[in-house]
Amino acid sequence: MQRIIATFHPQVWINNHAVDVDPQGECSFDVTDFVMALNESIAPPIRDYDDSSDDLASLPSASEWARNWPGPFYVTVEQSIQAYFDAQHVVSV
Repeated sequence: MQRIIATFHPQVWINNHAVDVDPQGECSFDVTDFVMALNESIAPPIRDYDDSSDDLASLPSASEWARNWPGPFYVTVEQSIQAYFDAQHVVSV
């Protein structure tokens, strides 16, 4: 079964700009159960580089270091959500 995978991207502030930095551990985490609980009508509006995806970093499936990251960050998951629901439609047809 296909899973919905989010990726955490840590950053630090340099001269008032958020700059990507090397992660301190695993960056990818499974958000399938959370997204499925939202249902298909709510899940697609989760957008990368937005509070809607950043909130996923607080889920228990995210690495502890990511959940406790003190600086700026962003989470990408939009493509994974789209691929998941596209695959579901192919299977259901």
